[in-house]
Amino acid sequence: MKIIDKVRRRIREGGLLRPGDRVLAALSGGADSVALLLILLELGEYDVKAAHLNHGIRGEEADGDEAFCRELCGRLGVPLETARADVPGEAKARKVSEETAARDVRYEFLCRTAAEDGRAIATAHTACDNAETVLFNMGRGTSLSGLCGIPPCRTGAGGVRIVRPLLDVTREEIEDYLAVRGQDFRTDSTNFSLIPTRNRLRRLAVPELKKIFPGFFESVSRMTGLLREDEAFIFAEAEKLAEEYRQTGWKALEGKPGALVSRVVREECERICGVSPEEVHVKAVTGLLAAGRGVYSLPGGRVAVIGGRLVPAGEEIKREPVSPVPLRKGEYPLWDGWFAAVFCSDSTEKYSCVNKKANFAALRHDILSRNPVFRTRMPGDRVFLPGRGVTKTLKKLFNEEKVPPEERDRIPVLAAGSDVYLLPVGGFEAKGTGTAGETAGKTDAFLPEEKPSAGVRESGALGVYLFRKDG
Repeated sequence: MKIIDKVRRRIREGGLLRPGDRVLAALSGGADSVALLLILLELGEYDVKAAHLNHGIRGEEADGDEAFCRELCGRLGVPLETARADVPGEAKARKVSEETAARDVRYEFLCRTAAEDGRAIATAHTACDNAETVLFNMGRGTSLSGLCGIPPCRTGAGGVRIVRPLLDVTREEIEDYLAVRGQDFRTDSTNFSLIPTRNRLRRLAVPELKKIFPGFFESVSRMTGLLREDEAFIFAEAEKLAEEYRQTGWKALEGKPGALVSRVVREECERICGVSPEEVHVKAVTGLLAAGRGVYSLPGGRVAVIGGRLVPAGEEIKREPVSPVPLRKGEYPLWDGWFAAVFCSDSTEKYSCVNKKANFAALRHDILSRNPVFRTRMPGDRVFLPGRGVTKTLKKLFNEEKVPPEERDRIPVLAAGSDVYLLPVGGFEAKGTGTAGETAGKTDAFLPEEKPSAGVRESGALGVYLFRKDG
């Protein structure tokens, strides 16, 4: 199949471009980018413009590349946007390698230029680049997304579409295409260095693989195409799970397939820190989420687990202060997903299975007469633990139960003065609490109320549950 037909098929089957689209061709002056520009013009269906960035790395050679691009575009009648950058300086400022800085600065320039008049960006990545990328990712230990290679289409900064029309074309086909047309091109001298890993793959590993597998590039292209279909399906399922996670936190991820959980966690880490984490980081953060607490350092920042969700470490969570809620009968919300259920002894059956992690207390008349309220902890709070026969401060109890410090000021307690009668201990089963049925069976569990407390107008002692509907 002719190269022009391969590109046309890739564009149409992949939905990369539509007739009449405005396209910004990334033009370095090398063989691949020159062929891309000529092919886009030969297809004759698009409004084509070119863009060239001088990275400020190779001195006179880079200036020669820029001059070549100007001459080529002038001869072809193609508008050309150029710019210069100090990539070595940017690499130091951003604390990244020059290769990474050059890529980032280049795409920033391309996206900015394309956005000015609503263009899609076309880059000259080929089947050879795709295979080299897969090998590079494999060598580093990649996930499925890394085996998918270079995406035919992605979204850049500002929502600009970036397309790769040459992914089915090999470098040999491109050089033949240019030779037939008598079109010269520039060669980057750094391509001959064996120091960059990608260059070593290109010059040492790939030729040997082609000897063993003559159709190596085509095979890799076919494989990445199939894997991208699998990845798209898994990604869609992960997005559904991510929506649940945003509502309920870790509860939505617990017990779900690892392939989905890891993608949700990766997306959250990238959202917070701006950098896609390695698999080892994803596993570590997933472990923190499962534990319900902890802080972890990622490339680009630190994350913490609060309320079953990932947040930037050290970020102050701005929430409305909690006001005390008077004790009254019925079921009603408190704050942060916590609920109270308060009822007379003859209603215990209704609430005997409200929530597996609900915490129950039976309030005697002497306690009710003190007008207890639902509130958050206060200095000096103490709780009697009947299962242990001891009284502890809330601070000591929270330390023993390893309740995260950032959660302690939001946990509801039922208290009168400094005496705490009921608390959920961060969602864990409280020590010494029983089910409603067990408590009702005790002869002294519910004593008649001699003087109904405020908000409680019916005679009979009260049973109280604290529970969450989202955790």
